[in-house]
Amino acid sequence: MGNENAKHTPGEWKRGRTRSGFLEVTACGGPVATVSNRTGDTEGEANACLIAAAPDLLAMLIELERKADALARQIHPPDRLSGIATVGALEDATARARVVIAKAMGTK
Repeated sequence: MGNENAKHTPGEWKRGRTRSGFLEVTACGGPVATVSNRTGDTEGEANACLIAAAPDLLAMLIELERKADALARQIHPPDRLSGIATVGALEDATARARVVIAKAMGTK
């Protein structure tokens, strides 16, 4: 889905529980993360859900960054100056997406 160069554990990440009751995120049959949770701790559940969704979130952000960049180039080719606010917003969002992608992929 777009994160083929990522170095994280491949495959679908799933949320579950260890035998001792801790929240766990697994992929390819092995653990990716164990999340602390206290009885009734909704924050721990939310953190486990977010961690489990991380590869999908990264893939979607990469896809959106590529499409936004392509759209911005169509609307505002690099060789032309333009004051279109939409293009500026797209370029700004694309730049911010690149920072987050680099952070998620461990390259920044």
